[in-house]
Amino acid sequence: MVTEDEVAIPVEVITTSVNESSTKKSSTKKSTTKIKWKISIKEAVEYGSSVIKAVSPYILVIIVMVASTFKFLSLSFEASLQGEEFLRDIYLGVSFLLIFGSSLLSLALAIGLGYKFGGDVLLKAVETHHRFGFMMSKKKK
Repeated sequence: MVTEDEVAIPVEVITTSVNESSTKKSSTKKSTTKIKWKISIKEAVEYGSSVIKAVSPYILVIIVMVASTFKFLSLSFEASLQGEEFLRDIYLGVSFLLIFGSSLLSLALAIGLGYKFGGDVLLKAVETHHRFGFMMSKKKK
């Protein structure tokens, strides 16, 4: 029975055994075992909040960098209106560096999160395989 804070993912495991007889051809007999793998909602929410907590400093830095870019762009516009070309160029250069840096940090964050999620899924699959694969290999013997 699945409660409301659990999600059941049915996994069908098919084991085969071969019966050999000297007078009959070998036949394959299939037996099906249903295994329910459950991930509680509480576990999923804790995982999500831990990821958000780990990523939030990077997101905060990206937000500050983008906000600073807009500030330096507005300062560049004001310097241009006042006729200060050298100051305008400095502000534009700083704003370019900030937006470039925030873009690189965003890309690194996206790649890192993809790597983390892919790794977590793979580790969960290997753990499940070892847990249930070991049980199924015991049944065969």
